[in-house]
Formats: sequence, C-alpha cells, structure tokens
Amino acid sequence: MNRLWRFLTHNTTIRNLGHVSAGNLLAQILALLTVPLLTRLYAPVDYGAATLYTAIVTIGAVAATARYERAIPLIESGVPGDEEVNAVAQLAARVLFISSGLLFVLLTSLVLTGHNPWDDSLGQLALLLPLGVTFAGGFQILNFLAIRDNAFREMGQATGIRAVVAYAVQLALGLIAPTRFSLVAGSTLGDVASTVRLLRMRPRLTTRLNLRQLAPHARKHARFPKFEMPFALANAISWSGVVILLEIFYSTSEVGAYGVAYRVLALPAAVFGAAVGHVYLRKAALLRPQGEAAWALYLRTLRWMLVSSVPLFVLLAVIAPRALPALLGPAWSDVGAYVLALAPVIWARFIGSPLTGVYSVYGHQRMLFLWQLVSLGVTLGTLLTASQLGMAAPTALTLFAVAGVGTYALMGVGSAWIVKSNTP
Repeated sequence: MNRLWRFLTHNTTIRNLGHVSAGNLLAQILALLTVPLLTRLYAPVDYGAATLYTAIVTIGAVAATARYERAIPLIESGVPGDEEVNAVAQLAARVLFISSGLLFVLLTSLVLTGHNPWDDSLGQLALLLPLGVTFAGGFQILNFLAIRDNAFREMGQATGIRAVVAYAVQLALGLIAPTRFSLVAGSTLGDVASTVRLLRMRPRLTTRLNLRQLAPHARKHARFPKFEMPFALANAISWSGVVILLEIFYSTSEVGAYGVAYRVLALPAAVFGAAVGHVYLRKAALLRPQGEAAWALYLRTLRWMLVSSVPLFVLLAVIAPRALPALLGPAWSDVGAYVLALAPVIWARFIGSPLTGVYSVYGHQRMLFLWQLVSLGVTLGTLLTASQLGMAAPTALTLFAVAGVGTYALMGVGSAWIVKSNTP
C-alpha cells in the first residue's frame, strides 16, 4: 500500500492527470447534481436553445484562433523557446479578436435586416455568440500555455471555477426568470471566470509584439491553420453539427433531450478523457525522439483508456435510461432513448480523442484532416439520410453512433501506425 501511495504521489504523469481530473470531476459532479434542478426550472425548448448556442460557439472558437495555440506545447524549452511561445500566443489572440469582431459585424447585420438564421431558437441571443467565441477561444490559448508550463493544477482550478460560476448563475436566474437567456448567461459567465483565472498567471502575455514581429511566426507555424484548423473545424462540426441538424429536421425540444443525454454520457470523457489528452500531448512531445519510450507511452495510454472505460459506459448505458426519466421530471421522458443511442459513439470518442494528439506531435496533420473529413461525411451523412427517411430522432442517432464507432476505429489504427513507424 505504501509503495502504491508513493507511486501515485511521486509519478509526474499520474500527479498531473490528477490535477486536471480533479477540476473536471468537480465540474461533472456539479453537472449531475444540477441537471435535475435545471430540468425542472427550464423547459426542453430552453435547454435546446442553450445547447444550440453552445454548439455554435464551439464551432466558432475552433476557427477563431486558427489553431495557432496548438503549437505552444511543441516549441522547444529555453529562452528562445519562451520568446517564441510569447509570440505564438499573441498571434493566436490577435486572430481571435479579429475573428470575433467580424462575427459580431456579420450577426448584427443579419439580425437588423431580419435574416437571423436562428431567429426561432435563439432570437437576439445570437448577438452574444461573438462574446462566447472570444472567451472560449481565449480559454483555449491559455490552456495550452498552461500545458507547456505543466500548470495542470491551475488548469483543474479553472475548469472547476467555470462549472461553479455557470451552474450557480443558471440556478439563480432560473428561480427568477427561467428562460434560454438565463442558461446562456450562466454558460458565458463561466467561460469568463475560467479565462480570467488562467490569465492572471500569464505574465509572458504582457510583452506586446506588432504584426510585423508576429508575421515570421505565422509563417513558421502555418501548418496549424492549414491542416489542424480544418481538422478541428470538421471535428467540431461533426459533433455540433448534430445539434444543428436536429434543430433543422426535428425540433428545439429534441435538441434539449439530446443535450441532456450527451451531458450524462460525456461524464467519463470530460473527467478523464480531456485530462489524459492534455497530459499525453505534453509527454508524447517530450518522448518523441525516444521511439521505444513513445510507443510504450502510447500503449499504456490506450490500455488505460480501454480498461477504465468499458465498465463505466456499460454501467451508464444500463442505469441511465431507467433512472433519468424519473430523475429529470415528466417533460424529459424520452431522454433514456437518446442515452442508449449515443452510448457507443461517446465511448469510441472517449478512447480515440486523447490519441489524436499523435498526429500533431509527429506532423501528420494532413492525415488527421483527411480522416476527419471522412468521419464528418459518414456520420453526418448517416444522420441526414436517416432524418430524410422519416426516422425518429433516437433511431437516426443510433445509426449515427454506429457510423461514428467505425470512423474512430480507423483513426486509432492510423495513430498506432504513426507511432510504431517512428520506433527504431
């Protein structure tokens, strides 16, 4: 027992994983505790509108930074490396502010001219989308700075703060005025609080560089906007696009049921999957020159994900469909069918997402992008076809999930080949 305790407390990877997981665990515990309260305060249509808002922000935040922040953990250590990190972080921030400003101008013109594409579901809440994109993108940049600095404790704290603020605001406003605005306001203020927490510990951002000084760094890391951004955008669309398609072909209430089911199933991925991905990315970048060590790390990570995930997802798939309708209230009686439909693909994503970092570490962004295009076409194409054939939303999502499992299996084979082929 003493040996196990020493291993858990002195192993750097385990300790870093614990710091990130602690914040994610707090966030998910709060999510599970507040869901029964929120579903009794807010109608499915309000929850669906908030889910749609989050989906659009997710897509926007991916493109808004051009993914330059992904280069930060891969830059070599030392004084020259720190200067480059400073430049790349500022480059990503400049791109973010320009993108958010253009989005605000576009949405304002659409709302004022009566061409708001989300007039029925979001209404004038669409004008808050640039704000959501700004803080979500800023959090991404600061997150990767924290990864480089091994500031995993601070990352965990920021995640916990985001959850506490978001759910506290949503519950408080729900007691006063339970509308979709209250849900969106809570989510946005949570992003603001977590971004401010990480920003307070980033002194390197105080040295400002002009556009001429940033231009060489933009060219040096051009592969990220060229290949990584299209991949990440396609990945975001493959998940957030589900919400948009459900909104178009079904209803905002169906989007709300999907959102609750997704939140429940995403618990393991949010607690452990994201943490493993952050730690693995940094560790894989350091061990890349040591072929055998990098391959051993890959196998350990994959083995741990498989062993830990199967019991969790089986338990969720069995218990959640029976417990959720009684727990959430009579307006949410269909959520169980959505849980069963989504369980396979959420499990596959839990296994595969952390290992996508392999493609960045070894410079195979183009291969990752091609895989994501295939995944996007197969999964959303399946969902679109099912909806056009008149299938119910849970049935359409079941076919979507089966297609998603196949695409993640393909991605896993590719990541294993990359690491193994770089092993002497």
